[in-house]
Amino acid sequence: MKYSTQILLFVFFLVVGFTGYLTYQIFMNEQDIVQSNIVFSINNTALSRTSSLKLPITNFAVLSEEDIVKLINDKIFKPSILLEKIYLAEVNTNKGNPVLAGWSSWNGWNGLLSKVFGLYMDWLGKGSKMQKFSAQTIKDFSPYYDIKKCDLSKVVYGYAPRLAKKLNSPHLGITDGYKIMYGDEDYVKTFSAVNKITDLSDGEVYWMAHELTHCEQYAGNRDKYAVRWFNELFDYASAGFVSDFWKAIKKAIWTMDFDPVITVLTPENLAKYDDNMPLEKEAYEKGMKVVGEVSKIRAQEQTKIEFKPSLFNTTTIKTLVPVKITP
Repeated sequence: MKYSTQILLFVFFLVVGFTGYLTYQIFMNEQDIVQSNIVFSINNTALSRTSSLKLPITNFAVLSEEDIVKLINDKIFKPSILLEKIYLAEVNTNKGNPVLAGWSSWNGWNGLLSKVFGLYMDWLGKGSKMQKFSAQTIKDFSPYYDIKKCDLSKVVYGYAPRLAKKLNSPHLGITDGYKIMYGDEDYVKTFSAVNKITDLSDGEVYWMAHELTHCEQYAGNRDKYAVRWFNELFDYASAGFVSDFWKAIKKAIWTMDFDPVITVLTPENLAKYDDNMPLEKEAYEKGMKVVGEVSKIRAQEQTKIEFKPSLFNTTTIKTLVPVKITP
């Protein structure tokens, strides 16, 4: 009995040890597979191994367009982080180059994004005709927007011909801080002609409410909004779009030619991705909420008109003369 117990214990520990060994081997094989996938996703020049790290280190300065696409598709880096790393590698590799000296003074990658955003908006706004809200419009919209973030008295809106003609987007609205630009001239005329926002259709109310939400998101800080907008765009866009953007911005860095950047940022390209961006989802939800509230007010106004009691016309009321009855 004594020896039987010892034998059973020996067998038990043998099984446990063998199971642990197999588990370890399986885990190591999986790590090798993960590493192999990363290694063969991008070219050998862009990667280097070290004895202390299991995963390869990426040399961002020599990534090809194909490498960028594969790194994003393999979800190794968030696109917004990857682009910043590539930009910093570009700057560090070319330290002392007078062409990049001006760019580096713009507070790094975020400063560059802010600059590009500003140039794009300034280009888009050329030739636009802006006007302020009426006092009644400010009163109508004020319950829905935080005056500390979006002071409605500072908002201007109007027709931006470059949206309609240069970018072929007549039904698009774009907000740049307190400036709201529309590609639809008829909409601007309709909006400015009404006495109060309940005179507009739900769709017309929504369009302005959506853009005013972007104004609120700005909160008076264009640079901060620009960085958030670009990063959300990168993270929700396709890998091909991100690669094309880097190609365009790299050319702009070295040549100061921003036309390729504007081409990449055309509404036709952005429309594929911007609906998924949190900024746009917030604007949609806020816009629909405002539409719902304005619809209630409109219904109340119509009810008052429909059931408003008519005043008596006193000229039609005759004096009753008592009739004397002779018994």
